[in-house]
Amino acid sequence: DPWLFRHLVGRSGVEAGHRPPMMRQVLRGHLRGALARLRVTARVAVAMARTRATAKAFAGGEPTLLAYAHPVSDATGQDAYFGPLMREMTGLRRLVHTDGGTDVAIALARDGRTASLHAWGSVGALATLPFTRWRPSRAERTSPHGWLIQRAAAREGAGGSAAMTRWQIACQHAWLRQVRPQAVAWPWENHPWERALVRAARRHGVRTIGYQHTVVGPYQFSQSPAATFDGLASLPDIIACNGPAYRRDLEGHGIPPERLVVGGAFRFAPTACATFDPNGPVFVALSSDWAIAEEMLTALRRATTVGHRFLVKQHPMYPHPFPEADTMRATGTPMHGHDGLSSVIYATGASGLEGVLAGLPTLRFERRDGFTIDILPDGIDVPTVDATLLPAALRRLPPRPDVAWEDVFAVPDMALWRDLLSGGPPGEEAARHAA
Repeated sequence: DPWLFRHLVGRSGVEAGHRPPMMRQVLRGHLRGALARLRVTARVAVAMARTRATAKAFAGGEPTLLAYAHPVSDATGQDAYFGPLMREMTGLRRLVHTDGGTDVAIALARDGRTASLHAWGSVGALATLPFTRWRPSRAERTSPHGWLIQRAAAREGAGGSAAMTRWQIACQHAWLRQVRPQAVAWPWENHPWERALVRAARRHGVRTIGYQHTVVGPYQFSQSPAATFDGLASLPDIIACNGPAYRRDLEGHGIPPERLVVGGAFRFAPTACATFDPNGPVFVALSSDWAIAEEMLTALRRATTVGHRFLVKQHPMYPHPFPEADTMRATGTPMHGHDGLSSVIYATGASGLEGVLAGLPTLRFERRDGFTIDILPDGIDVPTVDATLLPAALRRLPPRPDVAWEDVFAVPDMALWRDLLSGGPPGEEAARHAA
């Protein structure tokens, strides 16, 4: 890694040998990045044309759910992130994020209340995408971490993520200007496009509700005000947490309690639990990260001699196909749809917490040459294993965990959600939950 090498050379007391060459990697990254941005531009141009007609679902002013194109969502009012909210609130609209496939967005738009955000794209925004990449300033390049900043910029510039983010921001800004919804709620993770959405919504007088829909581990500092250049100004007006454990975690990250309410968990139900069988198969939830998922699969193949059978579920948004074997089968059924599991292996997703709440012995898989974020809330711990430790851990599984569902999550509060999405100031129901 030529950037990391040069960063370490600059530190006091470090003796270094020959510097690894950099120019070849830089040029290759530049070429790949240019091609990736052109591909992004062509892809979103087609998506804009295909989905333009879906914009008619919005007349103006409707409270809106901005959601990802999850395969579980459908055109009958069910959403993977917001459950039955669209059935509960007939005036609610749904907007599909630009990272979703156009076929999925068009299928969801059959309900007459859903549109693809691509529909608000423009030729002017398209023209900027081939040139969109991170260009660190001179001050950043010459800072104490300058080589690491240049490394990050080069690696990011070798793909099309910056162009895709700019397209998302351009589309959501155009949508806010034209539609001016009463309120917008989305699965909140504090990504850059979300911060831009909050700032633009405030300029247009649109209320913002970030739904903390998934896990928040002790090291996910990206959801802290410290991760934004303007602190609290880029955070939603209200953050609706899916349970008390995560409200406490977000308060610990520095978010004021008056900005937090407990909206309940649409994705995790107290009755949706797998059953335990010490002789049953091991449920394996592959990570959304390709490298981690590949290492997990390699470790499972080596662990088949332990005598366990593995049911492997790929991430629904980031699938990772693999060759099956007698002892390692793919499954598309979520964990709670299986009877008689002996244990759970996970790395970065919410399946680890599901395993704990189901009372199943749970192992957290960690990369040997990298860092895997711990997603469990404060106070809940499970053994951590890597590829080397996994066989021994499967021979001697940890005790079954005993964690109450209501200590982590809450049942969805529909009255609160109606109040939040009404577009006005927080009502009595929201105030009661924020108190």
